[in-house]
Amino acid sequence: MSSAPVTQTRYFRPDSATTRIAMIKAALLPPKARIAESKYRNTAYRLLAIPKRPARSRQASVAVGEPAYVGIGRAVALCQNCRVRVRAGWRMLHRLIVIAVTLLSGFVGGQAGGQEAIGAVSRIQGEASGTHGGATRPLGLNASVFLNEVVSTGEAARLEVTLADRTRLTLGEKAELTLSTYVFNPAAGGGTIKFGVVGAFRFLSGQVSKLANSNVNVTTPSANIGIRGTEFWGGPIDSQSLGVFLIEGSVSVSNAAGEQILSLPGQGTNIATTDAAPGPVVFWPPDKVNRALATVTFR
Repeated sequence: MSSAPVTQTRYFRPDSATTRIAMIKAALLPPKARIAESKYRNTAYRLLAIPKRPARSRQASVAVGEPAYVGIGRAVALCQNCRVRVRAGWRMLHRLIVIAVTLLSGFVGGQAGGQEAIGAVSRIQGEASGTHGGATRPLGLNASVFLNEVVSTGEAARLEVTLADRTRLTLGEKAELTLSTYVFNPAAGGGTIKFGVVGAFRFLSGQVSKLANSNVNVTTPSANIGIRGTEFWGGPIDSQSLGVFLIEGSVSVSNAAGEQILSLPGQGTNIATTDAAPGPVVFWPPDKVNRALATVTFR
C-alpha cells in the first residue's frame, strides 16, 4: 500500500519582493509573451505557476518531488532575451553616437576650425589646394575659402575665387593666394581687403571697392598694389620680377624704391627685381597683353 505523497507548505505573499520582481519581469517581456488580459498579480502567478492563495488561507501545498515553480524557466529565459535586446540596443546607440561625433568632427574640420567662409571657388581647372592651420585639403568647384587660408594651384592649373562682395581673384599655375584681411560692412559704408599673391593673377573689384571707405591692397614679393575700384593683371612676365597691367580703373604700384600710378586702361609697368623701383608707365603692346592674360585664362 503506497503512502500518500508528503507535502510541504510554502508561503506566498503578494506584496513580497519575489512577487514584485516577477511583476517587473512580466512588464519587460515582449508583447507576444505578455498575458495582456491579466492584472499584475495574476501575471506573476501565471508566469511562475504559483497557485493562488485560498480565500481564507495564505498557504498553498506542493508535493515533495514536484517542481514548485513550473514556469520559472520560461520566465527567466524571456527575461534573459529581453536583457539581450536591451544590450543590443545600447550597442546600436553607441554606434550611432560614434557616427554622429565623426560626422560633426568632419564638418568642423571642413569649416577650417569653425571660421566663417569669406568666399568660394567659382571656377577651377586642374588641381588646387587650401592650407589652413597646418591642414591641407583639395579644392574643388564651390569649395569654401577662409581667412588666412593659403590657396595654391598646380601645374597648368587655373582657379577663380569669388568673395562675398563679388570680388573675383583668378590665379594662374603654381600661384599662391593668402587672404589676410577681409571686412565687408556695407551698412557702415566701409570694407577692407588685403591679400598676398605669388605668381600670375587677375583682380576684379566687387562691392568693397565701391564703398565710401574702402581699402583694398595686394602684396607681392616685388611691390604693393593699391586698388581703386578696378580690374588689372599682375605677375612675372618677360623675365621681369613683376608686371602690372591695368584693364580698368586705377592702381598704384609701390615699394621701398619708388611708386608708379596706372590710371588709363592699357597702361602697364615692370619691376625688374624685387628690390628695384617700378619702371616707367607705358602702354603695353597687344602681344604682351595677350601673353599676360593667357597666364590666367581658362581653357
